[in-house]
Order: sequence, then C-alpha cells, then structure tokens
Amino acid sequence: MDKGFYFTAEKWCRLAAEQGHIETQFRLGALYLALGKESLHQDKLEAVKWYRLAAENGKTAAQTILGFMYDVGEAVPEDDQEAVKWYQLAAEQGHAPAQYGLGKMYDRGEGVPEDDQKAIKWYQLAAEQGEVKAQASLGKMYANGERVPKDYLTAYAWMNIAATGRDPEIIDAKNKIRSAMTYDQVAAAQKLSNEIFSRLEPENSQAVDSSMPDLESDQLEFHSDLKSIRI
Repeated sequence: MDKGFYFTAEKWCRLAAEQGHIETQFRLGALYLALGKESLHQDKLEAVKWYRLAAENGKTAAQTILGFMYDVGEAVPEDDQEAVKWYQLAAEQGHAPAQYGLGKMYDRGEGVPEDDQKAIKWYQLAAEQGEVKAQASLGKMYANGERVPKDYLTAYAWMNIAATGRDPEIIDAKNKIRSAMTYDQVAAAQKLSNEIFSRLEPENSQAVDSSMPDLESDQLEFHSDLKSIRI
C-alpha cells in the first residue's frame, strides 16, 4: 500500500491519540507496526509506545499484543515475565487470544512456574471462545496424555473443532488421532464435538475480533503466531 496513506493516517491519528483517545492510541500502534515492516526501527518503537499507552488505559487487545511482543522479542527485548503480566491483564478480562497466550506460558513454564492446571484452565477458556490454537492445544494434550489422562474422544472433539479453521497441520493432527480410533469411537467423538461446538460463544467462534486493527499480510509481515492474537 502507498506509504502516503500511512503518513496521512498517522497525522490525524496522532492528534486524537495525544488527547488520550484510547482506541486511536491502539490504531496508531497498529499503523506504526505496519510501517515497521520496512525495517524502520523508529516506527517499531513508536508502535510499542502507543500500544503501551492503550494497554495502560485498559485496551485488552493492546495488552495482548504487548504481551506477545515481549513473548517473542519483537521491537522490545524478550521478557517472559512482562509477557505474562500483559497476557494476564487481558486474559482476566476475557480476551481469548490472551488466555491462549497465558496458557502457553504456564504450559511451558516461561515467566511463571510450570503449572498444568493453570495451563489447562486458560486453554479451556480460550478454546470455549473459539480460539483455534487453544482448541488444538487441548486436542494435543488429550491425545498424548500430557498433563491429563489420555482421551482420544475428547482429543478428537477439540481437534475436529480446531480443524474448521483449515490449518493443514491441525487437519493432519486430527487425522492422526482418528487413525487410532475405532469407527464407534469416531462417531462418539463427532457427537461430542458437535455438543462442544454448540456451546461455543457464537460471537467469538471462528470470528475475528472487530476491535483489532485490520492488518492483512500485504500490510504487515510479523511473527506468524500473531495471527492467533487477531491483529
């Protein structure tokens, strides 16, 4: 996209952001992050600045993105404890991508002591809101008997729901689970999958958070996991 568009948008966004408009602070962070794809380091620093202001003012999507930036060391030094701090703030307000991120931190013991129950708790909360990576993580845990009793029916049910996102790796994982099951088990798992799916929050299941900036791949090349945060 023509860079002149960004500079014009930056001019008007900054006016509102400097007056404390939280949503515009968030959008300005997204704008600078998009400019930062051209390797303009200063733009990435500006993105962090405005995301932080929006996050400190309670914008959950900004808190999640800031957590992710500290998680992977994007435009800031990698800092697992800071990542947990921002994920936690957004997760406790019900933001599904942050719940997944926090579950991952507990799952891996990064920034917090490894805690199976908390990992499952946050994965479950995110999965129930339609967070695909959380659904796939639960499926994997039940399939492998990681931190939970091995349960192919529950594993297949969650992986089947996650596979509606058409991620090739998730589809492959679902098929591998299926290959270890009998016909009757698959039928029972499919029934369970339908029951779980019917309980998913409809406004979140397989939907993009409308509060997140619309940055397509031609506007922003960032860490692939950022897609799970829906920016």
